[in-house]
Amino acid sequence: MLTLTDTQKHILVETVKQLTNPSELEKDILDTLEEISKQSLNMEHAQTRIALTYKKHLDLYIKVNTLPTTVQKASSQICETDLRYVLHMQLDFLLKKEWEEKHHG
Repeated sequence: MLTLTDTQKHILVETVKQLTNPSELEKDILDTLEEISKQSLNMEHAQTRIALTYKKHLDLYIKVNTLPTTVQKASSQICETDLRYVLHMQLDFLLKKEWEEKHHG
């Protein structure tokens, strides 16, 4: 499985931020980044962002939820830390997809 270094992720993020006409995948990266960057998450908004990303990228749901560090919880037990974790994992997989499209497409 592809593993990006922090430097590769940073370069990819900065490149995507500079685009004037981002693809759908690049928009998803930017939207996820925007959500992560919020000082205090709006729980409902973050859950909506996560659900939209899963809907558009069905493979991410399986990838994130089968990670050994992912813990399944009832919706009433989910906290901001849980949502941030999922957003970060989604971003990581979105960046890998973007990298593969740019370097192996």
